[in-house]
Amino acid sequence: MVITLKEKSFVVKSYFRKARKENNKWTYSIPDCVEEFREKFPGTIFQYQDFVH
Repeated sequence: MVITLKEKSFVVKSYFRKARKENNKWTYSIPDCVEEFREKFPGTIFQYQDFVH
């Protein structure tokens, strides 16, 4: 499946938006990012590899 530029941009922004600072270290959650993506684009089916290219 082809992921649009808009969807890819959303994923990158979501990744950083969902970041948390714990013990002076930033942590990032891919599952949180995927959940937000699925809420925003409920009809889009994707695999992790779609975002890696």
